[in-house]
Amino acid sequence: MSRINKTQNNLQSVWNNLDLAYEHMERAIEDLSQMTGLSDEFKRMAEQYDLSEISIMKQEVRIQMESIINELARKDNFTNDERYNSGLRLIREIGYRHVSGEPAVKYYCMCNGY
Repeated sequence: MSRINKTQNNLQSVWNNLDLAYEHMERAIEDLSQMTGLSDEFKRMAEQYDLSEISIMKQEVRIQMESIINELARKDNFTNDERYNSGLRLIREIGYRHVSGEPAVKYYCMCNGY
């Protein structure tokens, strides 16, 4: 198996896959709960499956993605583009997690390929 670098795009792909995994497992567990003829042990196993593990992994991936953007902003320089500078300033001062919905931050991320 080849190694994959920790990049924003690779982390986003992992997050998307985890999101799909959560949806598919949730649907599979629901289907199993309505199925007849299953052993009691298998029914119990399906009922006790903990989907929160997938949610925890999604949260960790999101934190890793945020750290990439925060690090980029920390190292970045201001430009002649005021919208860019506004997004950069917000990330530096407050942190990406708290300002990710701001238009200037979205613009900053788009300019940097995120």
